[in-house]
Amino acid sequence: MRAFVAACAVMPLLLAACGQGSPPTASEQASAPVEARQLSQAPGKPSADGAIKAKATAAPAAGEAPLPVLPMLAYAYSFRLELPADKARGLLARHQEACENAGPALCQVVAANSTAEGRDQATGQLQIRAQSAWLKAFRARLGTDTNGAGGKVLSETTETEDLTRSMVDTEAAIRSATVMESRLERLLAERPGDLQDALQLEQELARVRGTIDATRSALEVMRGRVAMSKLTVDYVSSGVAAPDGVGSPVKQAVDNFLRNLVLALAGLINLVSFLLIPALVVAVSVWAVLRWRTRRSAARAAAVNLERGSA
Repeated sequence: MRAFVAACAVMPLLLAACGQGSPPTASEQASAPVEARQLSQAPGKPSADGAIKAKATAAPAAGEAPLPVLPMLAYAYSFRLELPADKARGLLARHQEACENAGPALCQVVAANSTAEGRDQATGQLQIRAQSAWLKAFRARLGTDTNGAGGKVLSETTETEDLTRSMVDTEAAIRSATVMESRLERLLAERPGDLQDALQLEQELARVRGTIDATRSALEVMRGRVAMSKLTVDYVSSGVAAPDGVGSPVKQAVDNFLRNLVLALAGLINLVSFLLIPALVVAVSVWAVLRWRTRRSAARAAAVNLERGSA
């Protein structure tokens, strides 16, 4: 009988827990704080911290205005700087060093690369994630650093992603899963039942805890994106940033002439390389045929002369 009662108690919990992977509905989000408050007052779990959390997450009383939810925004900035070719890589190195000297708590270098082609073409890119206040000061210095290096800021863009809804839903999912975890723990402690029921409860409890850990990890990632903004800086030399100018058509025509001349010469060399062996074979064959015919003609003439002499 005890096993049957335990199984009946377990089945609703299992069915409810199976739906924890999907985002909670509005009614579930509204009921989760109330359930958390009720569980925090349950016997066997007296805790001042639990009471404070329950009070903080409790729904507002009737007649009270709901607390406003502050927007959680993730910012991404991008700059494109035009610099002399001999200054681009140096300025990139200075900015990377400034981020590294600030420490990982304020700034983190995500990626940095630079390339140079000849003496007048250089490109580079720096990607960092930084704390908002530090990044604001760094962005204010970009224009000054660029002008000091003899360059200018070509473009500046700001992109914003609103993570408020995702973070609120994730927090609600964590609260709902925590309520389920508390119920399973209490059920496992108060209604042990037989071994099979206990194993089923422990497996479901492990699954719920895994869901909580994964959801908390996703929430921490979103909080990190809000706390630290992303900045991408592209460094380009003048020849790469502004290839068109007054003398650009003439330069392009000269480049095309030289390129076409080189391509024609390359094609001629390839043609000679392909035809050289067949030409040699044909030449040797023609020479052998002509020589054979010459010898044959000489032999016939000698035979005719011999017949005439004998006559």
